[in-house]
Amino acid sequence: MTAPVSLPPLPDRPLKVRIPGSNISHRLLAAFGLLVVLGLTVASFIFVAPTLWTDWQVRNTAQPVVASRIEDGSCRSKLFINTCNVTLGAGKASNAVRRSVTYVFADAHSGDYSVQVLADPEHPEWLTTDLALDKLPSRLITMGVFWGLMLVGVIAMIRGLLARRAVRREVLSWDGQRLRTAPLELVSVRGSAGVSNWTVKAPGERGKGRVWSLPGKARPFFIGEDMILGVTGPQGGVVAPLDYGLTWIDLTEEERAAIGRAIHPSPVEGGEASGSPATA
Repeated sequence: MTAPVSLPPLPDRPLKVRIPGSNISHRLLAAFGLLVVLGLTVASFIFVAPTLWTDWQVRNTAQPVVASRIEDGSCRSKLFINTCNVTLGAGKASNAVRRSVTYVFADAHSGDYSVQVLADPEHPEWLTTDLALDKLPSRLITMGVFWGLMLVGVIAMIRGLLARRAVRREVLSWDGQRLRTAPLELVSVRGSAGVSNWTVKAPGERGKGRVWSLPGKARPFFIGEDMILGVTGPQGGVVAPLDYGLTWIDLTEEERAAIGRAIHPSPVEGGEASGSPATA
């Protein structure tokens, strides 16, 4: 990392900063991801958890059921995670019992499963299978890991949304204040679907840095090999990146040109200074 050049001050007057980007699309995407994770979690509690709970209750008392049948059943395997949907039946006429169950467990088995219908005599409505009870430890571990990952995912998404909201609100709070330039280390730039994600770090900042989701055509204002120009409030705190043309801050064309000349005083032969904003 090279040392940045000396940064000129911003005009001594009230300013405001508007960082553009995929605010709406990013929020919609994050909200959609959160809804998907929550939906998967709710579905698992509706379709998987009840069977898991009743099988745990009858794990030592379940017995083969006379006149039982498997009305329908199928298993799918992906990366050793098996999902089985089975419809069980027992009894006849008015005493008939029917139950649909879903099992999720880890197993490297290939081919079909052979199952037998079981039930606890005290709870004949809790139909299950020998396969379900044999795989009960694996089912508990698999769903425990799944629910743990879902919880971590939900917390991470909510924290990310709240953190981005807090940053945007702080930038808006700068309106009408005298702002200061500040250097930022540009850690990485990753783009996809018209969005450019800049990961930046302020001097002395720990961790992986802060990600700004910006328009795909946005260009940073370089002030060094891996340093870009940023802006911060009068009390410091968040440092927001500025674009190549300094269009995200309400400067006049003369002020933009003056800052460009101050940072890059020597123009490149046949063109404008590298990293400085274009001037008319």
